[in-house]
Amino acid sequence: MTKENKISKFMEKQFTNEMLNDTVKYQKIYGFEIGENGSDWNNESDAFRHAYMQAMLALKSGQNIAKHFGDRHEDQGKNRGQDPREYNMDLWNNQQGREIAEEMLKEYGQQIRTNSKRNDIIAEKVVQRMFTGQLITNPYTDTRKFEEYDKNKNHNEILEGYVSNSDDHIFTREEIDKMSDEEYLNNEPIIMQQLKEGKIRSGAPAPDYQAYVNPITNKNLIYTKEDINTMSDTEYEKHEKAIYAQMNTIGIPSQKSLSNNVSTFSKTKQNYNNTDGHWVTINGNHVLLED
Repeated sequence: MTKENKISKFMEKQFTNEMLNDTVKYQKIYGFEIGENGSDWNNESDAFRHAYMQAMLALKSGQNIAKHFGDRHEDQGKNRGQDPREYNMDLWNNQQGREIAEEMLKEYGQQIRTNSKRNDIIAEKVVQRMFTGQLITNPYTDTRKFEEYDKNKNHNEILEGYVSNSDDHIFTREEIDKMSDEEYLNNEPIIMQQLKEGKIRSGAPAPDYQAYVNPITNKNLIYTKEDINTMSDTEYEKHEKAIYAQMNTIGIPSQKSLSNNVSTFSKTKQNYNNTDGHWVTINGNHVLLED
């Protein structure tokens, strides 16, 4: 794995694992169908995972970005020979998930994006749609077509969005959400690059990085994008849980976005290296042994 791809691979891996684990968790709560040996293919579990994942991604990153990645993933499956009926089922359930995200924003406002009950609410709404027949749970017996549904739906209001005239403009999640399909396509290359670089943020105030305490390490230490990209494989594995905990709460900032008084991984490491002696880890604590 190259250092440049480490963050994106990390986020993709963690998000996928999170969705699979949540599917199992809520299957035990609601009792929807799951196949033999925990299979979640072409059944209620499959439908739940697609709708749940898209609702989650839409709340985290916005409707257009969720649709972009959802469609790209399904197109990859189609290009590898996936049955068209399965492709139709996945697109249908993905759209249901994005609708759930819209519904939640209307009911709870922007704060639902980070609300501690967000996942439970998404799951409840997905299961409600499943049990009332709004999801496709069997691609071979359900004859509904996503193309017809998508063409005739009138619940998604097209809002006037923001079209950037400058490559220097950093889009916010709110701007992307308000774009029409045409506006999004015109700006898609810039948006995807900014997303890859971690530049896209909510228009809300930035987190208080100086006061943040990582729930894994119980320390006021921030991991930046630069920190992660320059970590050795051993360092990365050691800090992976703490990085994910931070990403799931306040995100991963760049070094230049932080004030000088914020404690970061690289600064702490540099302080260790500049001290007479050498540092070792004993029972999880950093201890300086004088030379």
